[in-house]
Formats: sequence, C-alpha cells, structure tokens
Amino acid sequence: MLMGQDLKLDEAYDRPSFDFIVSEYEKAIDALTIDPTKKMARRIQTLEVEKNQFEILAGEIEALKRKMNKLSI
Repeated sequence: MLMGQDLKLDEAYDRPSFDFIVSEYEKAIDALTIDPTKKMARRIQTLEVEKNQFEILAGEIEALKRKMNKLSI
C-alpha cells in the first residue's frame, strides 16, 4: 500500500489512512535503521533534558542548604 500497489483486496481488508500508516512506521524507524545517527540524536536530547532537570534540582538543594545554614547560625 505504501508503494502504491493495488492488491485488488480493498473490500476484504481494513484500509488504514495514509497518515496512520506513516505514524506507525515512524515509531519503528530507529529499530529498522542501521545508521545510529537519529537514535543518537534522540539520546542526546534526552540526556540534555535530564541534565537540565538535574541542574535545577542541584540549584534548589544549594538554596535550601544556604537557608538552613542561615537558620542554624
């Protein structure tokens, strides 16, 4: 169907929309691709988000430590 072949079975099978077929295919691109570029780009993006979250939490911990030190003095 993606290649435009007419299977002459249109009435016998469910015909998902082209957008649905493409969206399902896109879910498997990483598993079907030998080139790791896209997979690595997604991993880098995930790690950057995690790093940003870590930095925010580290800043909040430092602020709480300073606040506790001021209260204990």
